[in-house]
Amino acid sequence: MEARLIRNASLCSLFAVAVLVAGGVMYLRQLSLRELGRIERLANDVKSLRVGLSTYLDAKAIAERYGTAKYENHWGTRDCAKGYYERCAYQISLKAPSMGTILRRFPLARRIGLGAWSGTAFITIENGRVEEYYFSVLFETPDRQWRGFGTEEYKSLEERAVAAHVSDSYVVSRNDIMMSESPNGQGFSLDSTLTPQATESERKHAWHYNFSCLARTSGCDEICDALPDAWRDFYVNRGQFDVQKFGNRYAFCTKSVVLQ
Repeated sequence: MEARLIRNASLCSLFAVAVLVAGGVMYLRQLSLRELGRIERLANDVKSLRVGLSTYLDAKAIAERYGTAKYENHWGTRDCAKGYYERCAYQISLKAPSMGTILRRFPLARRIGLGAWSGTAFITIENGRVEEYYFSVLFETPDRQWRGFGTEEYKSLEERAVAAHVSDSYVVSRNDIMMSESPNGQGFSLDSTLTPQATESERKHAWHYNFSCLARTSGCDEICDALPDAWRDFYVNRGQFDVQKFGNRYAFCTKSVVLQ
């Protein structure tokens, strides 16, 4: 009788622990999805900026809406959050809950849908106007590869080592990601660069993000899932030649039908 009571008590304790763990995981997932929604709204707000036209007050409104991180560099640009300066910048950083990112080390947590991603925006002001901006998202694929995508706008295009020059006002480039020194901490991103002369169609391609794949339980499989139009622009003009030379790893897409 006593043994049965002990066994039942143990089963009840295990059940209670399981319920608490499941509840905690679901809570973390809800927090993760809520923050992902904020990143999507941040992307839309940054997308509304126009280099040379948008004002310091436009950038300040975005910064105050999401909060800022400390901005530092070595080129004389100061932190706008500390006050208005002739040349300054805002940095906005949003990310998945830290505990969820830690738990993603365990396969079960990844299958439940705890995402590992972050979103960052930089908005540079000069003489009261938006001089340039950059928005990017980093994420971890189901097979634990780091990937990223982003959009930036400058007054003129800058030279990039690996780039698809779609036009004189729109370029998509491949860049390295270094999250840590380990092999699993390295990856790639595709970033679109626009100039003020970019057409509406080019802007739509550069800013067409599929945040719904990040919200999936499994997450985005590759960059082409999250950045369909700009990914194709890169693949057609440059990426397919990288695949021919280095293999499918440089396709940044797992959908064979897309590569045809």
